Amino acid sequence: MPNDVSFGNIQFKEGSCTGQRTGMLLRLQPTHPEWPTWYNIIGDALNKVDLPPATGDSAIMYGGDITEISQYSIGTASYPIPWMYKAQAVEQTFTTVYQEFRTASNGDHGVKKDGEGWHDVNHNDDTDITGWPEFGG
Repeated sequence: MPNDVSFGNIQFKEGSCTGQRTGMLLRLQPTHPEWPTWYNIIGDALNKVDLPPATGDSAIMYGGDITEISQYSIGTASYPIPWMYKAQAVEQTFTTVYQEFRTASNGDHGVKKDGEGWHDVNHNDDTDITGWPEFGG
C-alpha cells in the first residue's frame, strides 16, 4: 500500500528474538532465528514478498516420542518477531509481529501469527499442514 509506490529497491526479512515458553512447549527452541537472506518485495496483490517455499517459519508441536494422549500437557509459546526492511545499506525494524503456539492435554495444538486467527489441529489429525504459512508453506 499504496498501489502507485515502487518497492523495487526494498527488501524484507524476519529478525531473531527470544520467546516465552511454558509447559509442554518448553521443548520448542528458545529463539526464533533470523532469516539468513533478504527477500525482494514485489508488491503485487497476492504475494507482497518474493519468498521461497520454506523460510524456517515452522514448529514441531510434538516429537515422535509422544504417542499416547496421556503424554500431552498444556503449553504456550510466544515469539515477538522483528520484521525488518532494507533500503540500499539501511536496515531497520519497522514492526513486531507475534507468533504464538499452544497445546492442550487432549492433544490439540495450534499456531497463529500476527492478526491471523488460530490454526488448530489434533495430534491424530492427518491434515497436511505443510501449505500453511506457519509451517513453511
